[in-house]
Amino acid sequence: MNKNRVYNDWNPVVLSLLAHLADAGFRPLAVNNGDDEIIPVYQPREAADEITAVDEAVLYVKGNDGKTKTLLIVLGNEAWESVADYMAGSPELDRAVDAFSKEWETKRTPKIVNWEISDGERAKRRNYLKRA
Repeated sequence: MNKNRVYNDWNPVVLSLLAHLADAGFRPLAVNNGDDEIIPVYQPREAADEITAVDEAVLYVKGNDGKTKTLLIVLGNEAWESVADYMAGSPELDRAVDAFSKEWETKRTPKIVNWEISDGERAKRRNYLKRA
């Protein structure tokens, strides 16, 4: 019997956050995804990949003022709650996080399906392909 497992797809959520940050003049610098190492990132996709690899990550961004800000990203609740904490003191950052939260407040977290195939079904498919 095949089983389907449904998981949250955090990529659209994190990419949306990064787009709101970019619109406010912030670009990703690095991500700490739980290890002691801070990983430099140069593109939003790189940042998203590092953030979505874990449940909790710290995102470092640089604003137009040249100052570095940090955001704590926690994946696992509702999408609009993904930014669990961030450095205060920047109206631009406040607006970006607020706009992100407002965008996702009424949306459900996107889902992906992992199709699990039983060993018996795998064997049937292998045998079928051998005969073909």
